[in-house]
Amino acid sequence: MLAAMLCLAVSCEKKYITEEYITEYHSNVTTFDVRIAPSDWLREEGAQEPGGNNYLYYIYSCKELTQEVMRNGAVVAYIYSIYDAKTQQGAWNLLPYVYPLEINEQDNVTIVPETIRCEWETGKITFIIQDLDGFDPLAINETFLMRVSVIL
Repeated sequence: MLAAMLCLAVSCEKKYITEEYITEYHSNVTTFDVRIAPSDWLREEGAQEPGGNNYLYYIYSCKELTQEVMRNGAVVAYIYSIYDAKTQQGAWNLLPYVYPLEINEQDNVTIVPETIRCEWETGKITFIIQDLDGFDPLAINETFLMRVSVIL
């Protein structure tokens, strides 16, 4: 019995994921950056009430988003956000990303959760900024850096 188990253990083969494995099974990852300037955002205006459909959006044409990606692939997107303005250090955050936005009006600080997400379909990816309360998001005054990975 011991000899049989020893033979089985010796015959086990380790499998490693290599470039050849990825190529053989047609796995492919394409990553690119998208910069969105403040003037690039468009506004969708729904009813101006809580729960309304008010948001900012930006559509990026993307030839990598093919029908094959829609059927068999995945899309992963990130936003780069600065967490230390003094040193300009930041980090990548996976979308959807919710962040607390502080609004200071006449010494009254209100924290509003803003969400950034994306939606994709064949040929395009749409980035969306929306208040969680349904009102208009605040004006954007900085360029956003997004990173998109298309996996097939």
